[in-house]
Amino acid sequence: MKSFEILLAAIIVACIGLSFTSKNNFDTEAHQQTKAVANNSAPITVAHQQNQDTIALDSLMKYVNNELIEPIRNCFMEKDPHMFMTKCYTRISFELNESHRNRRLYKDDNIEGSLVLIDCSVESYMATIRVNYAQKSITLKESFTSPRKEKDKYLNDLCKHVKKNGIPRDF
Repeated sequence: MKSFEILLAAIIVACIGLSFTSKNNFDTEAHQQTKAVANNSAPITVAHQQNQDTIALDSLMKYVNNELIEPIRNCFMEKDPHMFMTKCYTRISFELNESHRNRRLYKDDNIEGSLVLIDCSVESYMATIRVNYAQKSITLKESFTSPRKEKDKYLNDLCKHVKKNGIPRDF
């Protein structure tokens, strides 16, 4: 029994000693390379170049507001003019996804977020938005099962629905 304990202690000391001389799984670079080899893929890297154009959050919000939110708001106000004028605070907003907050926004990237109707402090999710500022395109997806629609088709379909059925309060 004593020889087993000595052998076990020697193996543990040898493993600890060798862990300092070679790369191990606790080394982040070695861990990423091992993970990439295991998945038969290259490590994930961000492919942004130094000279790639960025866009300010204010400019992006202004673009989305002019191209999407204002036409929706006008459509809603045509059906119910008092919706945005009451004491109860009502607005439509574009909120960036968590992955796009607090980082640089590039014009060539697809910037994603959500379109939210806030009616009397009750938030209703309307659609997910994908904006490509360089291509001046906005696509929307209303639900998990629905396909992506271009901005013009989405606005047309939404306004037809609002004129026929009224403003939906639960999207």
